[in-house]
Amino acid sequence: MERLPLPYDLFLIAHGEKGAPSIHVPTLGAGLAAALMADLSLVGALALEGQHLVLGGGRPGPAHLSDPACGRLMAAVPQQRMPIVQWLAVLGADMYETTARQLDTLGLIGTTVRRRLIGSSIRYVPVGHGPLTVAMARVRLPVMGHEEPTPADLALCELVRLLHLEDSLYLGERPAEIRARLADLTRAVRPDVAQIMKALESYIANQATAIYR
Repeated sequence: MERLPLPYDLFLIAHGEKGAPSIHVPTLGAGLAAALMADLSLVGALALEGQHLVLGGGRPGPAHLSDPACGRLMAAVPQQRMPIVQWLAVLGADMYETTARQLDTLGLIGTTVRRRLIGSSIRYVPVGHGPLTVAMARVRLPVMGHEEPTPADLALCELVRLLHLEDSLYLGERPAEIRARLADLTRAVRPDVAQIMKALESYIANQATAIYR
């Protein structure tokens, strides 16, 4: 199976087989935005100048070209010079819904609405076990020492660590041990991706403390 874009893998891991998000949706939206930027940076489509995104010499791969979030970002970068953290806020605002629609369009998830006495809830259940199993394996196998991770795998591992999604891996070990292994692995993350992840970590911390300001 061809590797899916990082936001798709992250979305699948964050929802699991039951299709419910395991973390706060706005935080996941920022994580999906960071995943998109990391993915495009890995293929050379985006580069960094200090804390700012610029277009690189590469081009998005085929799996990215049909993604509306990718197209929007690539079109906006030359027009708006913003720090990475600001891009996380701008993209993250609708990245969750955009990713869900794209996965639904591709037939990788099924969207169901559950009515309740007050309001309703949406579930994004994976269609078959293939995509979710592959997404989880990209993190599980390196963590267990069974496979050498690619640069994209390392980026996904770091996203799982920063978003505290280790329980979603079902490894049967203490979360602290899994997080320690993820931290060891992700020391090898590419410098450009590490910078994006550092911005995500700062963004999450700022959002967590915003309620007390």
